[in-house]
Amino acid sequence: MPRFLPLLTFAFLLLASSAQAGDGGDSCTAQFPAAESRWAIPAGLLSAIAQVESNRWPWTIDAAGQSHSFPSRIEAELAAQTLRAQGLRNIDLGCMQISMLHHPDAFSSLSQAFDPAANVEYAARFLAGLHRLSGSWEAAVSRYHSATPALGEPYLRRVMAIWRGGGSPLIGAIQGSFSVETSFGVRVWRPTSHPTSPGGHLIIINQRAFHTHSKQDHG
Repeated sequence: MPRFLPLLTFAFLLLASSAQAGDGGDSCTAQFPAAESRWAIPAGLLSAIAQVESNRWPWTIDAAGQSHSFPSRIEAELAAQTLRAQGLRNIDLGCMQISMLHHPDAFSSLSQAFDPAANVEYAARFLAGLHRLSGSWEAAVSRYHSATPALGEPYLRRVMAIWRGGGSPLIGAIQGSFSVETSFGVRVWRPTSHPTSPGGHLIIINQRAFHTHSKQDHG
């Protein structure tokens, strides 16, 4: 009987991964209206920030400037645990990409960091605090990313363009229909029902999906 335990564990992880992937989609977006109301944030602003930060995908990790979107919460949590075990502290997590380097006490656990409600709530409280300090939402958005103007101002322009333009469709990047091709020996999955973000692509490494794009700075 014990020899079957690894298989049962593997099967459980596969089922959990599949179920949690289905929970991704709109789980970030659903949190924005209430959080904006609680913290008196202009409607749609959190959504615009999340679009820039993570394409509004809750299972996203930025590690030392490289962003990865995982197909499920359990895979994102395992990846974050691995990165922490390796001593990496410069990681941003979840819908709103909260920096564990600059906000080490934001969450009680890595699991909570990937909870869309907790992640969005912390971001809303942080953004509202920046607004109180700076006196403007533009300055608050810029400082949400970085206190360095050279980094914060380009970020602000990206967020404002999305906010004023009404946003763009959520990239349900890991779900839907895919075409498969091979490039330089790497299997590449491209969604046919959802576009990838500018400069991004879906790649499969060791049978795990990552949506990758570069990220300069996040405070």
